[in-house]
Amino acid sequence: MQGAFAGKFEIDIPFPTIGPAGVTWEVDLPLASFRLLQPQLAGSPEGLERTDVDALTLEEDVGQEINPIELVPDVP
Repeated sequence: MQGAFAGKFEIDIPFPTIGPAGVTWEVDLPLASFRLLQPQLAGSPEGLERTDVDALTLEEDVGQEINPIELVPDVP
């Protein structure tokens, strides 16, 4: 949004998608799957600069780590 804060986006990853504890896993998250938390701001995360990424579990601590994050363009 012209260099201004454009909001926060979120995506839920169902637990079966995540591998067992202690095992490295990879997941592809298309930008179109992210939901905007403040609809009055940007409608899509496409073309915006990412400054932070948070991951959390809601019901229990599973000791997750994020490393690395790679953003790649969608190839038709």
